[in-house]
Amino acid sequence: MLEVVLVRHAHAEWVADEARPLSAEGRRDAERLVPLLEATAPDVLYSSPYPRARQTIEPLAEHLAMPIEEIEGFRERTLAAAAVPDFEGAMLASWQDFSLTFPGGESSAAAQSRIHAAFESLVARHAVGTVMVATHGNILALLFNRFDPSHHYEFWRSITWPDVFRLSVEAGRVESIERLWKGAPD
Repeated sequence: MLEVVLVRHAHAEWVADEARPLSAEGRRDAERLVPLLEATAPDVLYSSPYPRARQTIEPLAEHLAMPIEEIEGFRERTLAAAAVPDFEGAMLASWQDFSLTFPGGESSAAAQSRIHAAFESLVARHAVGTVMVATHGNILALLFNRFDPSHHYEFWRSITWPDVFRLSVEAGRVESIERLWKGAPD
């Protein structure tokens, strides 16, 4: 059996730059995640190429002396080329119409296809063991929606900074999705 542990990045201050790093709060939460993430016994660590995702698992990588490989397919979705005036409304609309594309953006359908292809590539590469991936909230929600349509807009809204999920995969099929932790660690 393969277990895929998906980590939504810790808090980052919002600026219109995907290279934004974790905030001070996010760095503290990344350190606090180490015992939980270590307990999943990851065999390999992957990350979105965006710093806030990578920085969320860097304390674990340092603790375990493991490298982190970046995978472009796990990057966050670009909703639009420029900031949208009503982000929540735009997100809701994109969940209601998966083909909706804002100027310079990626539709939910395109982002879901990309993340599913990245996930399938990992599953093909790792038949057994535990794979950990640091990624983003919208990407997680779209991937989970691919396996279970009950994961939709409200689920996306419920994902915290950071958040941790474990997917059990048997014979290439996702058998279960389990939330390991939600919200700030104790």
